[in-house]
Amino acid sequence: SRDVWPKSKDYLAFVSSGEGHQGRYPFWMKYKNAKDPLLMCYLGGAEARRVEALSEDEIKDEIEGLFRKAFGDTDECRPIAVAVTTWSKNPYFMGSYSYFPIGA
Repeated sequence: SRDVWPKSKDYLAFVSSGEGHQGRYPFWMKYKNAKDPLLMCYLGGAEARRVEALSEDEIKDEIEGLFRKAFGDTDECRPIAVAVTTWSKNPYFMGSYSYFPIGA
């Protein structure tokens, strides 16, 4: 299948509009060295908790809708799989994580 992600872009930011859709899935990164198209979306706060509560199919539906608006109406816009962390439910993380080591 065709990779709909623009070849010249490593990162994309989406500005969502519409009632109740502002800020959904805003920032995406493409992994260049992955065998197949592999994308990561960064979420935080209420949006992260909202997505954690969705089923895999509900998440795929929302991402497909966003990608169809951005890249055109094509079957390649539907994710094959999604993985969601549940950091907000983990008593050790409580919804946060650390990226840079202490002192960086």
